[in-house]
Amino acid sequence: MKTSSKFQFGPVLAGIVAGAVLVTASAFHGSAGIQTAAAEQIPTVTIVGKRMTAEEKLAYDMQQPDYVHTVVLTAKRLTAEEKQAMADEDQRMQQLLAKRAARSAQKAG
Repeated sequence: MKTSSKFQFGPVLAGIVAGAVLVTASAFHGSAGIQTAAAEQIPTVTIVGKRMTAEEKLAYDMQQPDYVHTVVLTAKRLTAEEKQAMADEDQRMQQLLAKRAARSAQKAG
């Protein structure tokens, strides 16, 4: 037996997506200034380059024989406790920056 009513998922899905976008936008709207202030204080390193072939590496090393090129990167996987501690510290820093911004705004006007 077939039912005569058809449920359309398209409008429902569009409504859900629109709601999610609005909720996400409103959640980050108030903290955008704080994130910008924090981003200005944190230096960013961008590394861009192509992988050299063995011949290119040898030629580059031969051009500068007295200079040793060494880059050492070390890292370790954080535990859940360490991740939470970093998140807590980040939250405290954002709150501190927000208080400073509020004080500056009060002094300015």
